[in-house]
Amino acid sequence: MEDEHAYPRFPDGSMSVVDVRVPRGRTSSRFARRLVREYCRAHRIPPQTTADVELMTSELITNVVSHAHGPARLTIKKLDEATYRVEVRSRGDRFDWQPHPRTTKGRKRSLTPGSWGLSIVEQLAQCWDIGSDDDGFTTVSFEFLNPDVCDRADSACHRVGAASPV
Repeated sequence: MEDEHAYPRFPDGSMSVVDVRVPRGRTSSRFARRLVREYCRAHRIPPQTTADVELMTSELITNVVSHAHGPARLTIKKLDEATYRVEVRSRGDRFDWQPHPRTTKGRKRSLTPGSWGLSIVEQLAQCWDIGSDDDGFTTVSFEFLNPDVCDRADSACHRVGAASPV
């Protein structure tokens, strides 16, 4: 049974950074999705964007459960009026991600089980990155925009649009 106190409350969107340890196990993705959903609701992120952020975060947490050692840290940051970043940090082997190769008949992706996590992030995020440090930790991060704020002329949305994905 889930502990309701494990989820922070964001009553007015005033908390700009959340940094939590995600327990490793079969409920890790559910924990992360609920945290993202609460954060996005408090920051008035539209439902479609929230759904995309939940999916991307869930995929990254699933990668940790499947491939990393120990728990993950999930950080959600408000970078500016319109831009947010999600980071998942875990101990694991360094790796270089490569997009799925195209098939000879023009199909865009293979149907290999368990191979969609980073491809989903690549498709949905404004920009994303993978980095490793010398202590054996890997961080996968992505940025997303609040489209309701981007519609305003004084937003800083051009900042993320200028970044290129890795």
